Amino acid sequence: MTARAALVTTLHDAAATLGSFVAYHRAIGFAHFFLFFDDPADSMLDWARAQPDITAIAREENLRRVWQGLALWSEAAPHVDREVMARQLLNAEHAMNLARAKSFDWLLHIDADELFYVAGGDAAAHFAGLAPQADVSTYANYEAVPETENTGDFFRTVTLFKPPFATPSSPEAKALVARAGQRADALFHFYGNGKSAVRLAAPGMLPVNVHTFARRGDSGVELGSVHPALSLLRLCRFPAEVPHARALLR
Repeated sequence: MTARAALVTTLHDAAATLGSFVAYHRAIGFAHFFLFFDDPADSMLDWARAQPDITAIAREENLRRVWQGLALWSEAAPHVDREVMARQLLNAEHAMNLARAKSFDWLLHIDADELFYVAGGDAAAHFAGLAPQADVSTYANYEAVPETENTGDFFRTVTLFKPPFATPSSPEAKALVARAGQRADALFHFYGNGKSAVRLAAPGMLPVNVHTFARRGDSGVELGSVHPALSLLRLCRFPAEVPHARALLR
């Protein structure tokens, strides 16, 4: 049993890594990509539009008209021209509608410098195996540790990452973190609360931030388990990967 899963991301200046991002997620079973290009002059826009499994949408007046008809517009409108997160939420809601029209079961919302990882490398089977009452499934993130300043296509070159739910305990680990210049109050430089996928058949679901989805006014939305997955995060533009992910990119 499998589920049809799609992915949405809002991206900017991802020419060096977008091919790897798409190739990897294709390899693990994502059937469609909703790519929102924040720069309408992006050099990868034509490439994306030529791919049969990609819906590529530029930030232009046509998209703004769609935004104005969305449920989140009234909240996002004051911020949409200066805050990328407002645009991400609107794009995610738009992608939910597009994905439902294409009969997808699940939609994952991540950034273009992140990868989704599940043991076994089969995203479709993973989503099919989630509890039927789960409307949202959240994935704990790992954070990359680049070893050089210029990583190039970081999906293929970076190999170290920090796991979630972990704090350095041994003297050796604490000394390493100190030498690496980490903040004293946090192991991660960026967020540690993961990213999520939403079941598209669940009524009333909307993005509530870039990390998760919920039913407005309903604090009892059924969440799936928090899964350890590899979402590759921006760390001075240097995300990381695991060996299994690298093998799929070859």
